[in-house]
Amino acid sequence: MTNLIRGELKKFLHPLTHRIIIIFLLILPIFLILVFQYSDQHSKVLFDGKWVSLAEGKQAADQIRKDLAGPIDESWLSEAKTMLNDVTESNLKQMDMKYQTVSNAYYLGEYTYNNFEANKHSITTPDIVKADLEKNTPVYGPYEGWLMRMEAFKYCAIVYIISCLYLFSDLFNQEDAVGIMDMLKSSRMGRKPLALAKIIVAVTMGMTVGLLMYGILAVSSSFMLHLQGRNTTVMMFEGAFQIYNFTKINQQAFFLMLCGGMTCTIIASFLSTVMKKPFASLAGSILFYAGPSLITIHFFNTTWNGLFPSNFLNFQSLNQLMHFSWVQINTQFYHRTSAIALIWGVVLLLLIAGTFYIHCRNKKNYIIKGWRE
Repeated sequence: MTNLIRGELKKFLHPLTHRIIIIFLLILPIFLILVFQYSDQHSKVLFDGKWVSLAEGKQAADQIRKDLAGPIDESWLSEAKTMLNDVTESNLKQMDMKYQTVSNAYYLGEYTYNNFEANKHSITTPDIVKADLEKNTPVYGPYEGWLMRMEAFKYCAIVYIISCLYLFSDLFNQEDAVGIMDMLKSSRMGRKPLALAKIIVAVTMGMTVGLLMYGILAVSSSFMLHLQGRNTTVMMFEGAFQIYNFTKINQQAFFLMLCGGMTCTIIASFLSTVMKKPFASLAGSILFYAGPSLITIHFFNTTWNGLFPSNFLNFQSLNQLMHFSWVQINTQFYHRTSAIALIWGVVLLLLIAGTFYIHCRNKKNYIIKGWRE
């Protein structure tokens, strides 16, 4: 069995395109952060009446948020109101980033404060939401570094998930393409043991690449970005009622990335047993990934699309990840990771069983078949 796994691993790493994709995935996090930083350095923004780079503006805005950091209560609102009055009296225009920072802090803080207690005690608020609101309180603080890190993570995760479709779309049918699968199946080791070795290599490599990619992102962003305010809650963003802070968001994003990668890995592996041509299984894998986003019939509305890999991390301006991380409540998903883990855990187990069945069902003896011909 060990030799089979080793052989399948060598087979997986042999194609040059596979090695190029893996290397690309590992350097992508650093590349994206550098691109975002370069863009911020060469973009201009008005801050306190002066034109500065966007990077300097974000740093100054985060310093204001750091000065205001803390739980949203009456004293916080009073301090934010005083700061807003001072900024308003200085005649800063609305396009000025300093005015926008203080104004958004106060008005979103006021909205959060007024609605937090109301939603916590409202009879229309689901119990699962009330439980989270009881355990946590809304906290304000800096977050610019986290926004850039999550933006880089978004693209890394999507590229990783799509790459899994390509890397494993020929896992089983590569032997069919050269006409030796029947010969392999004529041996006992070429049936269940071979299928098991292929699945082990696929899951292990898919998981390893995802872990390495995320690890590089985590380490590089820790050195290259100012990751302040990990306890800042997303309730401060557009008055959302979710109480997640950036630490929880980060954990959830990591889970969704790996879940998406493993789902697409198993789907691609399963299709490679059904379809004899690698191109056909790749096309089928891409259709599975892109299909839910293309179908517009009522059953596949936005809410249900959130349960498919193409929408695990397909959010705009981080809205889905921060605000809609949700079992179905009020047409949204609350604690969506639990629903995804349950649904796709069962589906993937069935697909793995189906992969074994399809691969092993043809037990014709290749040698006898060739002799008769």
